[in-house]
Amino acid sequence: MLTEGANTFNLAAGTASLDVAAGAAVNVDANLTVTAATSLDEAVAMSSKAPKASPTFTGDVTLAGKVVNTTLPAFLVAVSGTIDSVTGDGTAYTIVFGTEIFDQANNFSNTTFTAPVTGRYQLSLEVFIDMLNAAHNGQTVQLMTSNRGYYACIDGFAAGANPFIGYRTYPFSILTDMDAGDTAYIILTVSGGNKIIDVGGSVFSGHLVC
Repeated sequence: MLTEGANTFNLAAGTASLDVAAGAAVNVDANLTVTAATSLDEAVAMSSKAPKASPTFTGDVTLAGKVVNTTLPAFLVAVSGTIDSVTGDGTAYTIVFGTEIFDQANNFSNTTFTAPVTGRYQLSLEVFIDMLNAAHNGQTVQLMTSNRGYYACIDGFAAGANPFIGYRTYPFSILTDMDAGDTAYIILTVSGGNKIIDVGGSVFSGHLVC
């Protein structure tokens, strides 16, 4: 028995059939239960049909096993060698990452990650600077996205009182919202002294979470 809405079709086992004309459809509003062996010609044809380009799942989806999506945006880039004398006098320097360790889906270029789709992105960075001296009384690392900026700051020292002499590392991570076409990049600013600050050993990574 096949029930469609208020209509009921009785199909005797092995004797009856339900023919649906090409282009027509049978919409089943309730559960369809098959209690005998069933042959569906469509089952053969289904294997040759193209899948929907962008299917949408509206309920909970459980997947058993490992799932690999090689088009999911994900990147890890690094500064190539050491970039000399980029700031120290208040210059805002946008860090150039010349080495792509990986750039899945090709969304990173030179200094900037561009989000290919709207979603939540995990962005992480570690910035290494060298040549700090006592005069450098302000240090700021900014992770700039199109929606907002995130800051790691050390400043407000009295003249000659900078406790960070030589090198320093700034690591941090954030889960942020990005729209399709939004960008993310890193700005380093060191002030109060001469333009002698070097950048090296720095990395920037990110991936789409959901």
